[in-house]
Amino acid sequence: MAQQDTWTKKDLTGIEELSRPEIERLFRQADQFLPALAPGKGLDLMKGRTVVNLFLEPSTRTRTAFEISAKKLGAEVVSINTTASSLVKGETLRDTAENIRAMGVDAIVMRHSSAGSARYLGSVLDISVVNAGDGAHEHPTQALLDAFTLRQRFGKVEGLKVTILGDILFSRVARSNILCLSKLGAQVTLAGPATLVPATLKEAFPQVRIVHDLKEALKDCDAVMLLRIQHERQTTTHFPSLGEYTSQFGLNAERAAWLKPEAIVMHPGPINRGVEVESEVADGPRSVILEQVRNGVAVRMAVLHLCTTVVTMPDSLPAADNVGTIQLLREICSRDAAVRVLPTGTLTKGHEGKALAPLGTMKKAGVVAVTDTTSGVQNNEIMRRALEYAAMFDLVVLDHCQDSSMT
Repeated sequence: MAQQDTWTKKDLTGIEELSRPEIERLFRQADQFLPALAPGKGLDLMKGRTVVNLFLEPSTRTRTAFEISAKKLGAEVVSINTTASSLVKGETLRDTAENIRAMGVDAIVMRHSSAGSARYLGSVLDISVVNAGDGAHEHPTQALLDAFTLRQRFGKVEGLKVTILGDILFSRVARSNILCLSKLGAQVTLAGPATLVPATLKEAFPQVRIVHDLKEALKDCDAVMLLRIQHERQTTTHFPSLGEYTSQFGLNAERAAWLKPEAIVMHPGPINRGVEVESEVADGPRSVILEQVRNGVAVRMAVLHLCTTVVTMPDSLPAADNVGTIQLLREICSRDAAVRVLPTGTLTKGHEGKALAPLGTMKKAGVVAVTDTTSGVQNNEIMRRALEYAAMFDLVVLDHCQDSSMT
């Protein structure tokens, strides 16, 4: 089956809105960014662009990772927290965001205490909005980096057995991971005290397995993902004490021995050592916690790049089959577009499928690829020549492989 290499989303506000092909497309992009994580390495794909980190809840890893991700892509970064924003003076979130947009920024990465806040901003702004956590709702980039780490370790996500252990009820990380891992074909088990992993979760996520026996939850899994207790989101006590939680569900070396030899231990951070996990396990050979942190930069680079970049199709009037039209398109996009626009050219003159367009000249004019658009070149000889000629210029051909004689 052909891989989907298109990305059509301006925003990333939740895993719920992503399809499996889109997640896999994002992972392939993250793969390409891994070499840029080395010290002193970087790219210029977002040079001249500005990203604002609007973090209205505390954060260390996520905010820092987004800052590094944007800078690795060549973007300028401005970070704003709650005390530095006019929200403390009574300004609405929309007014704050629209003022930021008016200053010429290209993307807003936001963490907010209200569920749905990122999706709301994405619906009212014409620039990209990325959800860095919205209340107890979702944390999409954390789930993506977790799944990406599993893919790196096991070569796939489909068919893996993943146990999420801890405070499921109040965790946005749990929600996003359940959605992401399920879409990628993993089998998800939720484990922890019944007050934090209630049976009613099956109503929202019928595909998961719920267990309250720790040994049962650990014995067959390929990965256990530990979650801290979300004290800041709990208004009542859901278990007697932290000591009680640790005695029943904390992962220590003795309990880690219940895992399969190849099973790994994950944690989104911050870690409460001695509560949900002992240091011996968190720092042990099973742990991939620092791999998750590192992968988070590549995944967030992919998110920022894909959400702020658009590849145009050349089926305009006039057709984008000459230098003049391509240069005009680039000038208009440079002046008016809210995102980075990469132009493509037509494979044949006028989309007619009869004669090759000047591919080499169009490559020099700035096209990133050429395509036969949705009409398809129906002449096999023309298509063969197009592929041979485009290869001379290392020019990508986007082929709409439809034979009209068979439809």
